[in-house]
Amino acid sequence: MRKRNRASGRPFLRYELPIILVIALLPEMLMLGLSYFWAKASVEHEMSFLAYATARRIDNILKTTQANLKQVAEQTSGQCSKQAVEFMRDQVFKVLYIREMGIVNDNKLMCNDVNMLNRPSRFPRRNIAALPDTMAKSP
Repeated sequence: MRKRNRASGRPFLRYELPIILVIALLPEMLMLGLSYFWAKASVEHEMSFLAYATARRIDNILKTTQANLKQVAEQTSGQCSKQAVEFMRDQVFKVLYIREMGIVNDNKLMCNDVNMLNRPSRFPRRNIAALPDTMAKSP
């Protein structure tokens, strides 16, 4: 009786297990890949929506603040008085985005929305960039 060589009798046996594993795991791998790309696209969409909404909100805050500071500049003309302090106090109360404001002349805080200062407070000059349409117009 002749011994059979198992490898020569069933050459397909060598490839059966990998083929079965690929057939069994292929749907799961496809679903994982699809769910990854779907989740990535959803997150990117949500992030772009939030970024756009944030940019709109920031633009609104800056426009509101700029308009109110322009009103203060026009109303007070850079001079401290009881009416200027009251106007600034009213603006701070009405505008959500402004917590405090004051009038500065020659690097000295002359008054703020709380009161007029007897001795102006000196502070170091800071390099502040002004927007072109908000620059003070001196006569």
